[in-house]
Amino acid sequence: MAGTSSSSRVAPDGGGREPQKREQQKLFSAAPRSPGSIGASASIHSGVMSPMPADPTPFPTERVRGAEGKVRLPHWNGSVLMRRTKAMPDSFSVELSRTFYLAYPRTLLIGAKDSPSNATFHYRLTKKWWLTEDEIVAQQELIGWICRGPERVGAIHLIEWHPIPGLGNEDFYFELDTYTQSAEALAGALATAWDMEQLSTVGPILEFHRLWMHPDHARGSLWCDVMQQLIRRRYADKFSVLIQHAFPIEYEGEEEVATLGNPPFRRRFRAMQRLYTRTMGVVPFPGPEAEEGWMWRALSKGVPEPKVRRE
Repeated sequence: MAGTSSSSRVAPDGGGREPQKREQQKLFSAAPRSPGSIGASASIHSGVMSPMPADPTPFPTERVRGAEGKVRLPHWNGSVLMRRTKAMPDSFSVELSRTFYLAYPRTLLIGAKDSPSNATFHYRLTKKWWLTEDEIVAQQELIGWICRGPERVGAIHLIEWHPIPGLGNEDFYFELDTYTQSAEALAGALATAWDMEQLSTVGPILEFHRLWMHPDHARGSLWCDVMQQLIRRRYADKFSVLIQHAFPIEYEGEEEVATLGNPPFRRRFRAMQRLYTRTMGVVPFPGPEAEEGWMWRALSKGVPEPKVRRE
C-alpha cells in the first residue's frame, strides 16, 4: 500500500530539505484507490468533524503583518463553514488551524471590483520538491481560500506534478506509488491512458485535488470562476492536462456503499461528472477509468488523446 515516502524529498533547485514539508504532505493525502474511495478531486463538502454552527461566521476584518512585513489573513475565530452535519475536508481544516502562521500573499479578484457579488481568492504556493532523491518527479501545491467580504466561503487545493520530460510510464508510476495512495491512484490512471514519455514532454500535470464550498455558495459558479482564472493565468499553454476525479468525498472510507451498484452514490457520482463537464470542460477517461471517476482536459496544444486500457 502506498504511503508517504521514506525517501528524502529534495528541492529541485538544490536547496536544503524542509523538515515540516513531509508532515504537511501527509495531511493532504487522500483515500485508498477503489471505485468508491479515491478521494482525489473536487467535492462540494466532505470530512468528519465535531458538529459546529452551520452559518458562516465572519473572521475579523483587520489584517496583521507578519515578521517579514507580509500582509496575512486574519486568524480564524474558531467557526467552521459547513453543512449542518458535514464539515470541510480534513486538509482544509488543517489549514484553518495554521492560518495564524501562514501567509497567503497572492490574491485574485473574481468579478467586477465594485460589484456586491465579487469575491477574492487568497492563496499560497508551496515550494517545489522532488518526491525522492532520484529527482525525476517534483511536486508543488496551490492552496487558497475563496472569500466574500470577511467570510471564507470556499477552499481550493491543486497539486502540480512535474515529471522530467520523457519519463516513462513505469518510472512515473513507481515514483508516485512511494508517495501517497492518492498519488498512486492518479499515476495508475494516467499511465494506463497515456504514454507518459509523450505527455511529460508536453508539460507538467495539474490535479484538481480538492474543493470545498459552503452550501450557501455551492450552487453558483464562484468556484469555477476562480479555477478558470487560475488556469488562464498560471496553467494554460504551460501544463499538459488538467485531471479531476469525480468522487463525492463524503463517501471517503465508505467502500461498502460507495459503489455504482448503490443508487444514491451512483446518482451523486453521475451528477458530479455532468457538473465537471459543464463547468470545467473535462471529459471522462476512456475505458474502466471512466467508471472510477477520472476526467481530463487538455491545457496545451499537442496533448495526445488518451487510449483505452488493454487488459
